Amino acid sequence: MGHDAVLAQARPEETHPALAAFCNLVNDLKVWLLSGSLSIRLPGHKVANRSFLIDSEGAIQARYDKIRMFDIDLKDGESYWESATY
Repeated sequence: MGHDAVLAQARPEETHPALAAFCNLVNDLKVWLLSGSLSIRLPGHKVANRSFLIDSEGAIQARYDKIRMFDIDLKDGESYWESATY
């Protein structure tokens, strides 16, 4: 998926529907949750690949933005550059 497509689907942390659902779920279940990566829209047409640690009350206790991207050029000419999007 290209940068424009990812940017179109990414949401700011404050309004991200999956993050809100995770916060409500852990509050209902009374468990802590370490989410997988969510595409979080940042200022300046940027996107972060962010994980969240959410406590049993639904509060975010920690955030982690992936810093090592998967970038590769294959011998057959095919390439994947995650850093072009995130």
